[in-house]
Amino acid sequence: PGNRSADDGTWIFEYGRPGTNEKLRVRPGSAAVTLTVQSAGFAGIMNRLHHFHGYGGAPRYFLWGLFVDLASLAMIFFPLTGIYLWYQLKKDHRLGWLILGASTAYGAGSVLYMIFGR
Repeated sequence: PGNRSADDGTWIFEYGRPGTNEKLRVRPGSAAVTLTVQSAGFAGIMNRLHHFHGYGGAPRYFLWGLFVDLASLAMIFFPLTGIYLWYQLKKDHRLGWLILGASTAYGAGSVLYMIFGR
């Protein structure tokens, strides 16, 4: 959660969670309170999960960012080493390349659909 003060003295409280962002504006000395809620679609939820808090804030946010980064590195490292080991063991690579190409195309298509598909 974050809070800050606007130039006119209004306090702004911002809260975010996967799928929703809330902004609360409180003007001291008056009964005026404004709540703005923004909902995100599937792509916004996935983005928020992957960039939830990063390395700032409380220790649990640091751990979240650290584990997300470690998982990201593992998702790059494990397939690359798996492809290397598979390539060393097999004589005929055609079926493997076909499966690798199909799964890569499926993954890329899924990402493009989440970005551009509505």
